[in-house]
Amino acid sequence: MRQIDSTERLSRQQKRIIQRTFSAVAVRHDLVARLTIERLRELSRTPASTCFGNTPEDRRRLMHLLALLVQRMDDRGALHDACVAQTRQMGCDPFEGGSTSLLAEAFIGALQSALAGRFEAKTEAAWREFFQMVERVLRGETAT
Repeated sequence: MRQIDSTERLSRQQKRIIQRTFSAVAVRHDLVARLTIERLRELSRTPASTCFGNTPEDRRRLMHLLALLVQRMDDRGALHDACVAQTRQMGCDPFEGGSTSLLAEAFIGALQSALAGRFEAKTEAAWREFFQMVERVLRGETAT
């Protein structure tokens, strides 16, 4: 597995922001997952195609997927493998064929609600860059 090169890496500050905010909302994981799924349904052009219902199991799967992405953000191969494995396990594609835009919008919106006054512009920017990096990995920019 190949490490993500310096042009694709998140800065140390961005990584800390992502890890810190994800840890902060982990204690409220059910609420954050519920808000994310509700927002996904609002944003999706085909609501029936979303991978996540709003059951406790669906909310757990969503937060597990996001936790895997955060844990593997420094290793492109492991990140890609985690995405592929989760897609297979879920039996659907939460990334809509390589795009993270809906998931990013929905999750960032949930973070804004859950963190309220502690959600800053740099937090949003770090998460947007994180999801863009995940999307680049999903589009095949991985080591063979």
